[in-house]
Amino acid sequence: MDRLGRIYAILLVLVLSQLVGKLSATEDLNPRLRELDFSPFQKSLDRFKATRAEEIHDLVIDATISDLQAALEAGRLTSEELTLYFLDRIQRFDQNLRSYTELNPRALQEARTADASRGKDSKRGPLHGIPVNLKDNIDTRAPLHTTCGAEILLNHSPDKDAELVTRLRSAGAVILGKASLSEFAGALTMDPSGANAVSG
Repeated sequence: MDRLGRIYAILLVLVLSQLVGKLSATEDLNPRLRELDFSPFQKSLDRFKATRAEEIHDLVIDATISDLQAALEAGRLTSEELTLYFLDRIQRFDQNLRSYTELNPRALQEARTADASRGKDSKRGPLHGIPVNLKDNIDTRAPLHTTCGAEILLNHSPDKDAELVTRLRSAGAVILGKASLSEFAGALTMDPSGANAVSG
């Protein structure tokens, strides 16, 4: 590359770095419309040990649901611990990822109920005690909202769960929270994919 080519390459890098800096600054200006509420779990999260989180990480990193069920059955893991593991990761990483619009304030209660019924040999289904998250365009009854990522639906709480959610609950799943998506699943927006007014 000749001298002029190097100068153009340097200028291009400088311009692109400025552009990336402006895009990052713009992203910082988009606050969440609803902050994730960790208060129902905070005491349990404070007691959740980093060493136990690492052990659970090793158990779940490549695990299938069948593997998790085997670990739950063998007592190597509880549903409460598994739920805390995911809540801990959400608390540590989601401020930047913005992958959740809301957490289920009853998630730990649901996990503890699953653990108690497992101890009584009354497993509800194949997802018994397994935390799942739902896209925010799937109806969930209160206390969760269904916003489709849109500000206009920020306080929308359907009267009942979608059939999918009813079946997940019947199978024993622990509803962890609502996952972010492009506003209205990208159907009514000209924004770039991933734009979500609720999670920022």
